[in-house]
Amino acid sequence: NLMILTISIIFLYTILLMLLGLLRQKSFGDFNIEEFQGEVIFVIAAHNEEKVIRDVILNIFSNFSIKKPFVYVVADRCTDNTIKFANQAGAFVYERNSGKPGKQYALTEFFSNIQFNDEDIISIIDADNLIDKNYIKKMIEGHLKGNLVQQGYIATKNIQENIQTSWYSLNYFYMFRAVYRGREFLKRCSVLGGTGWSILGKVLKEVPFLVQSLTDDLEYTLKLRSAGYRVAFNSGMVVYDEKPTSLIAGLKQRLRWARGQWQCLIKYWKIIFKDIEIMFLLSLPALSLFYIYLILKYGLTLHGLIIWMFIYLTMTLLDSKGKGLKGAFLIIPYFFLQLVINLYAFLTFKKNTWIRTDHRGVSDDRVVLGGRGQR
Repeated sequence: NLMILTISIIFLYTILLMLLGLLRQKSFGDFNIEEFQGEVIFVIAAHNEEKVIRDVILNIFSNFSIKKPFVYVVADRCTDNTIKFANQAGAFVYERNSGKPGKQYALTEFFSNIQFNDEDIISIIDADNLIDKNYIKKMIEGHLKGNLVQQGYIATKNIQENIQTSWYSLNYFYMFRAVYRGREFLKRCSVLGGTGWSILGKVLKEVPFLVQSLTDDLEYTLKLRSAGYRVAFNSGMVVYDEKPTSLIAGLKQRLRWARGQWQCLIKYWKIIFKDIEIMFLLSLPALSLFYIYLILKYGLTLHGLIIWMFIYLTMTLLDSKGKGLKGAFLIIPYFFLQLVINLYAFLTFKKNTWIRTDHRGVSDDRVVLGGRGQR
């Protein structure tokens, strides 16, 4: 009965978020970003990212509007030219050659050793990313508005590359339209997405970045929420992320995410009823097992799949402008594949090895977000 009640609450909450996601977001209003007195700092965790590291650093330096930002590259056991190229591009390099490998441990060590001022804005992005020309401006405006921690809009850098990258893009279109926008209307807590997020230095001091799970973003969100902080959603902070192009690379990435979700659920289950956001975030992997149970017991009807596909594609079309629609052919098969991945992740959740995704730095276009004209 408790499981049914929990799932019913999450289901109704999800429907509400989807409806609110259809509404137009309010702008921040007028802010004089020259009033910002701190520094803008970007932190990039990198392991053998020589193909992309120079591009992201130069991209950051070419998109500032007030003062030149600082860029730190956390080079974790790099054996290629990542450190050399990062130095040449003008970044500070934090070299890491000991301790456990993985992004979660690299960032934990970095933030434990490097201190920032209370008014500084620290933004975490991935090595394969490119930021929108307005990213820094919108980020500063969001913090001047009062956001202490905020997640930006993660768009796809290589939408048109193949059917899998198109499928990834549709998932992100759906997630940010149907979930993140709705949460922001209700002033509820969003979840950090691993890249394209920012935090004030004073919050980082109060809630240290000390994480161990494979989903460092989810775990740190739970720590922030437990401390009473809300992760705001700032749709103007657009970051373009390179998605895996091969089936194997995609499976490995999603297996890492699923294991990390189980790790967080098992570690933080005692706070699951603290509020609905934590319940929603921690219940995701368990819900997949419940879906498997329902499918095995009751089957899956054709009209149910059609309705779900209609809702899914309607939400994505609001932002995609028709891009990436070929990925729709993978929605249903990948849905069932994800259920299997989540089951296997549950059985192997103790494996905490970071599975690296290879990046090539290739982009065919940039997404035009619905109603905003951002590129």
